[in-house]
Amino acid sequence: MATDRSKKAHRRRKPSHPLARQTEDKPIAAPIQQGRPRILAQLSDAIAACQELFEEHGDACTCESCCLVSNMVGSLKVFRMILEIT
Repeated sequence: MATDRSKKAHRRRKPSHPLARQTEDKPIAAPIQQGRPRILAQLSDAIAACQELFEEHGDACTCESCCLVSNMVGSLKVFRMILEIT
């Protein structure tokens, strides 16, 4: 009889899935999608403005504003790339 109880206890243990499956697709709202191209265009404009600063100062400039803008441009480019991918 001890083996019957252990079999029943073993049968009751079912691994549960941590998350339930999504039953319906939820589309993204249109206003969110419409703002994305405008944001991308403004990011491209900001990056172009920074490139103009570099052209004015030269490629080898190490002034504080060029260093700061260089770091900011890198961050903006990464952000733009993420927006384009998603």
